[in-house]
Amino acid sequence: MLQKLSKVVATDQSGVGWIQIFHLYGGSFRAATTVGGFVKGAVKSIAFYPKYIRGKRYRPTRQGFVVRGLATTALYAQRYNDNTRV
Repeated sequence: MLQKLSKVVATDQSGVGWIQIFHLYGGSFRAATTVGGFVKGAVKSIAFYPKYIRGKRYRPTRQGFVVRGLATTALYAQRYNDNTRV
């Protein structure tokens, strides 16, 4: 379960380390999202700085950039009414 102002780790190869969530898509009064929900956040730290990708110069993502993403994994399993877990 992800809430606003929670910090998450980026799992792609963009070089972003931590992201702080400030918006949850799916309604203006949405309090939390689970696996599969879209979020918007700000980059808080950078893991590494790639310079070239496939022979082209790459502008690294900097701290403070606003990014959008998909929640793919969670620390705790989500339980449904039929006692299945994700």
